[in-house]
Amino acid sequence: MELYFSNESYKKKAMHLAANPPIHYHSAQEAFDLLMGSDNSTHPQNWKLHCINVGRVCGMLAEKCGVDCEHARALGYVHDIGRWQIHSFDHALRGFEILVDQGWEAEAIGCLTHSFLNGGRCANNEEALSDFFVDPDGRPGWKEGHCPDDVEEFLSRYAYTDFDLFLNVADLMATSKGIVTPVERLNDIATRRQIDPVNRGYFLAEFTNTLNGLGRRIEQITGCKDSAFDRELYYYREGMTIEEITYRLTAASSAFYKLIC
Repeated sequence: MELYFSNESYKKKAMHLAANPPIHYHSAQEAFDLLMGSDNSTHPQNWKLHCINVGRVCGMLAEKCGVDCEHARALGYVHDIGRWQIHSFDHALRGFEILVDQGWEAEAIGCLTHSFLNGGRCANNEEALSDFFVDPDGRPGWKEGHCPDDVEEFLSRYAYTDFDLFLNVADLMATSKGIVTPVERLNDIATRRQIDPVNRGYFLAEFTNTLNGLGRRIEQITGCKDSAFDRELYYYREGMTIEEITYRLTAASSAFYKLIC
């Protein structure tokens, strides 16, 4: 589905923040309190438990990489705050708007980035946009005449940070019940959402490369000599099957879970 802000002022704010990322962050405790204080009378509480576990994984990844754990946890706690109002894919934009209204601009960016792996507009578990395609070499593209929605425009202007990377991965490792392997999380999502074959292979390849890359980085920092992660980059090229890329992802998923848990 196409994603648009509720009014032009929020779009202008998002484009401004894309070019001028804020440097003031709220504490993890403040973020946790905001999450737990959000009015959720009409929706189940599972999304809050998911957010808590995303915050935990973000903190673990930041600690492994020697990055600010406080900000990482805070981003994880409030990344889905838009579910306070709505549970569709629009929750990403509603979360941004909620946090901007409360002066949480740094954390608001995480609402827009958490569902888009490495800034790819269709690098996720959602249905691909109608103009999206993957070429025979496994590279994503847009059909001629494509008009970007607000999120795609933001992503094209924003440079992902370590915090966005941690959030991408953590969101795909945390359920309402706890921390699981990335493959287990994807299987959990698949029970509730119809998978789109247009972008599925591309997303799985992108996620495999992300886990392998971050895994090797953590191994290097921690002094691990025998790597459990592939150096080869995988693309969902013509002729490759979903089973093949899933096999690669499963290997990376298991190794990554063991590394950080």
